[in-house]
Amino acid sequence: MAELLQFRQREGIPIDAFLLVYLGSLGTWYRLPEMMSFFSLLLKKKENARFLFLSGTTPEFIKQAAEKKGIDTDKLVIKKVQRTSVPIYLSIANLGICFLQQTFSKMASSPVKLGEMLAMGLPVVCNDAGDCPQMIKHGENGLLLPDLKNSTIESAVDEVLRSSFAESEAIRAGAFGKLSLEKGIDAYSAVYDKILSR
Repeated sequence: MAELLQFRQREGIPIDAFLLVYLGSLGTWYRLPEMMSFFSLLLKKKENARFLFLSGTTPEFIKQAAEKKGIDTDKLVIKKVQRTSVPIYLSIANLGICFLQQTFSKMASSPVKLGEMLAMGLPVVCNDAGDCPQMIKHGENGLLLPDLKNSTIESAVDEVLRSSFAESEAIRAGAFGKLSLEKGIDAYSAVYDKILSR
């Protein structure tokens, strides 16, 4: 724990800051404005909160989205890191976030970032898109929002701050129970066995 706190300090993140994290690229499939709305509302409750972006997306793109919501860009921590460094950054966060576009083409979507954050034992707030409903048990390993209306996001912030999510190890175990390599191999094998048996 002491090492993680020291790592926070080295990265310019206050030890007692509530740290929200987003992992991966930002593009047309992700709802950055709504994620910034979530953070803006979080800041009103937790003035020392920070929003960590582990992303190769241009920092200016992220900062502009923050400024549109009236967020001081000093509250952002934007890092482009090697894949091997992602776990240490996720380990210092309090909550992950992943808001997806709710479109027909994303119904079969499975955001890798969601699995990565859960595998690190991190609770995640996401919306009802792709296979998020199959991954998130509301109140246990995160929150699942039915939509991204302002009122829904505001309620979610309040719920995050009063929620007692499952312990990190339980979240991690749940992720591996669904997303481990072995589970993937077994699932594909079952499909092929069914096809070949015909």
